[in-house]
Amino acid sequence: RSPAMRALAALFFVGVAGFTQVADYPHDSTCFTEGFAFAADGSLWESCGRPMGVRESKLRQFELGSAGHVLEKADSGYFAEGIAILGRTLYQLTYESHKIFKYSAFTGGYVGEKPFPYEGWGLTTDGCVLYATTGSSKLFTLDSHSLDVTASVEVIDSEGISQPKLNELEYVAPYVWVNVFESAKILRVDPVTGVAGFAMDVGSLYAWDDRKVPNGIAYSHARSPTSLFVTGKFWPKIYELQLSIEDLCGPVPPSATCSAAPPSGCLHPSLLARTPRAGGHRRSAGGGRPLQATPGPVQ
Repeated sequence: RSPAMRALAALFFVGVAGFTQVADYPHDSTCFTEGFAFAADGSLWESCGRPMGVRESKLRQFELGSAGHVLEKADSGYFAEGIAILGRTLYQLTYESHKIFKYSAFTGGYVGEKPFPYEGWGLTTDGCVLYATTGSSKLFTLDSHSLDVTASVEVIDSEGISQPKLNELEYVAPYVWVNVFESAKILRVDPVTGVAGFAMDVGSLYAWDDRKVPNGIAYSHARSPTSLFVTGKFWPKIYELQLSIEDLCGPVPPSATCSAAPPSGCLHPSLLARTPRAGGHRRSAGGGRPLQATPGPVQ
């Protein structure tokens, strides 16, 4: 491991996941990314928030590799946050409005809404329930029908230290990958125990600052069984990062996987023979830069 990776592991008491940047794609740099998810048809849905200086939130659908929008809905009445797609429904959190909106996952049409007791930050699903973050160190479980909060777990590192500022997230069975706000750290979290066993540092991908922070993780087994697609607020690119099957999946606890979990490379052991494990850091395909630990945002 490089000194930077050893420093990252020592600082957060977690293992460090290496990656290879295999591609990048255009991304709308006017989007303050808060939610990011692939649909069943392979398109991407993105929720764009409304920070100071931006007039309206947006919910948009587009094809990876295209700067054009297939569908876009704008709303100046709320601050859009995390999204998740489960069956025919797209769920969207709001920041301070304490609501979860429901839309058609096919047309984007409004279906309904329910109250949410906290600030909404990130949202994902394991195929059975929804997982939400609120900027705290807790991962909340929501019933997918009533949208009531049914459980929560404290996210901790291997030393039991809480990991606050949890933000946008993505479920890749049987783990959740979570952006940590105001950092380049993405944690791999067991949603049952809350233990963050691995961290990935994406700070070398883009010159981020206090507004342009990393935020946005999407996964599509059909597109690439061992890749995460990541972006950030106001970033001009989406990056495809390939991980080893061991770093992506870790030890798989069968009891922790929903029977309706979306397809995942972690549920197909045959991939083990095809995906070599990285030794130390990986180099990105784009610039040949090693994975590096990065400081906090520029103030």
